[in-house]
Amino acid sequence: MTSKADLLRARFSSQNVLSVTKGTPIKAYLLPSTDAHQSEYLADHDFRVKFLTGFTGSNAYVAVTNDKAATEQLVPPFTLLKQGQADSITVEDFVSENLHDGDWIGIDPSLHTYEAGQKLIKTLEGMGIQVAAIRGNLVDEFWNNRPPLQPKGPIILTPEEHGRCMEDKLKDLRQRIGKKKCDSVILSALDDIMWLLNIRGFDIQYNPLAYSYLLVTASEVHLFMDKADEA
Repeated sequence: MTSKADLLRARFSSQNVLSVTKGTPIKAYLLPSTDAHQSEYLADHDFRVKFLTGFTGSNAYVAVTNDKAATEQLVPPFTLLKQGQADSITVEDFVSENLHDGDWIGIDPSLHTYEAGQKLIKTLEGMGIQVAAIRGNLVDEFWNNRPPLQPKGPIILTPEEHGRCMEDKLKDLRQRIGKKKCDSVILSALDDIMWLLNIRGFDIQYNPLAYSYLLVTASEVHLFMDKADEA
């Protein structure tokens, strides 16, 4: 029976990958346990690490090479990488031991912040490893029964519930934007968006969050959300 790790490896030479690497297959793929909003608690739709490895915790980082697979929990065919202990190694250490100068490694850029992504790229390139930011997640390509997103739409808090009006919060944010000599800011952290706009959602179990992005300019506010599921 083909393992999920092997199904992932089969995508190392897909057209989606080769279009980024100029025709060279990647030798490894990195997968953090988060979503495009850097959430700690995930909707079932985003449990890629759990689907791939069986890991059920909230903090893991998976590395899959052509012949090895590592995660923070021992689930065959994955090898345990202990974190925060004297004998532990980092993901970068694992990559350094298993890849060679000039090899390509793939990542899903939507699962990394800009700062963390740039740090990772700098570290790996310092080892001679080339990083391919691949649009779309390779795990999603064979996750056939992936739970769908089911946006419910947000609710608006009353003054008694929020304690501070949205206009005051936006005023403070715009002052901070101005001090940074910027014209606008894009927010992707769901808790930040919920707090700023005094709204709450139901898209992640046990968390009052709604999937969204927010663009704030000096005079406008644009909230981006999927249409609520009416089912």
